[in-house]
Amino acid sequence: MRHGPAEDQARSTRDFDRALTPAGRDVVARVASALLGEGARPSRVLSSPLVRARQTADLVVEVAARGVSVEIEREIGPGGDLRALVLSHASAAAPVMFVGHEPDVSSATAALTGALGSGFDRAMVAAIDVEDGARPRLAWILDPRTLTFAR
Repeated sequence: MRHGPAEDQARSTRDFDRALTPAGRDVVARVASALLGEGARPSRVLSSPLVRARQTADLVVEVAARGVSVEIEREIGPGGDLRALVLSHASAAAPVMFVGHEPDVSSATAALTGALGSGFDRAMVAAIDVEDGARPRLAWILDPRTLTFAR
């Protein structure tokens, strides 16, 4: 998942500190509700350490994964190796959500699945199926504007 819509600049002027806007929080909450309605409840939520990603992950947990703790993972931050991190969790029996940034989320998705030629919109979610011995496959994408699942 890419983090939700965030402010253009934080008071601190540091990119790290940019927070979700009120409209961004609303979009993320609606996306999380759509995930819950689809039965796509993550068993683990890993987030970039940047504020806007952590806030996105917290909202997903609040709405769609109560009881799950958000885990902070530096490799999901800008420039990290998200692809390797996803593959390291491939054996997980239950869904793991990674909340990160562009261009890293779309690059990792494309590298893993060979799909998704364009970037992720803010709050977009893609599900990747990883089975033993098989190439990872793009299962669906949740469009945050329409709340529809493209399969």
